[in-house]
Amino acid sequence: MNAQILETIKNNFTVSLFKTDEVSEKQFPMTTEVVGLSTFQMPMIYHHLQEGVELSLYYNYSASASHRAVEVHFKGFKLGYLPFTTANLIEKVLMHGFELKVKVVAVEKQKYMPINRLDIQITENYLY
Repeated sequence: MNAQILETIKNNFTVSLFKTDEVSEKQFPMTTEVVGLSTFQMPMIYHHLQEGVELSLYYNYSASASHRAVEVHFKGFKLGYLPFTTANLIEKVLMHGFELKVKVVAVEKQKYMPINRLDIQITENYLY
């Protein structure tokens, strides 16, 4: 195994290197809510979203520095965004090439209606 990956695992490198004032208490795994749930694509896919489903994170490079955005996707469909303080940390982790694993931990919705709230868990994903 790569020595750098072993050292990262040993020291929980991503947490210590990428701490910011806003999220100094955050550590992996972290749980957060998806904000700005997309109402345009949600009716097509909301019935597929349940606990344990894996999602993807994408950093929106076209957004201005004051409107940084880390988007949450499910099979190519944009679900929404990470909250700003969480996005600041995740953006740095993604830009440095670290892999993250994202899964749904809670879904809140009314019967026959799109999702009201979506909580996800973000963990470090080490390749062995």
